[in-house]
Amino acid sequence: MTERYQEPLSPEALRHAFSQFGTGVCVASTRLADGRSAGITVNSFTSVSLDPPLALFCIGNGSQLLEAFGLNTRVAISVLAGTQQAASNAFARSATQIDHPEFLTTEFAGVPAIEDAAAVMVGHVDSRVTAGDHTIILVRLEALEVNAEAAGNTLWYFRGGYTHANTARTDA
Repeated sequence: MTERYQEPLSPEALRHAFSQFGTGVCVASTRLADGRSAGITVNSFTSVSLDPPLALFCIGNGSQLLEAFGLNTRVAISVLAGTQQAASNAFARSATQIDHPEFLTTEFAGVPAIEDAAAVMVGHVDSRVTAGDHTIILVRLEALEVNAEAAGNTLWYFRGGYTHANTARTDA
């Protein structure tokens, strides 16, 4: 059965439609001015440009961490492995996004990151754009690492729940 919606589109209808698109799960992290680490789960991460190297993620405008990702702030984006659902859950809860030493256990290029993530990209916030109820954070990337053991098994969010892509790529 096909469900059709027309204007005005409700948030529930949009959430249902958006959930049909599986997305990878990442944790964006930084170091606060007082030295504590902070991170937030994002599934709105995407590549933007190879030259210059740019990526983006979005944060809800009501997030307590929105201002932590200000212009020129150094940030790590950890692409979570299929086994790292606990880290995703921890950083998805606003009350527990700051100082989570059991998950932000490593530093890469001076920024706290998730150890054993499928990939970690580090850069600085290049620009921010408010768009509706979220802010788009554009990051100019400066360093990266890919964990070959975890890269074929990444954490995904699809239809309101977690799954993971355990794929071995074969080129035809």
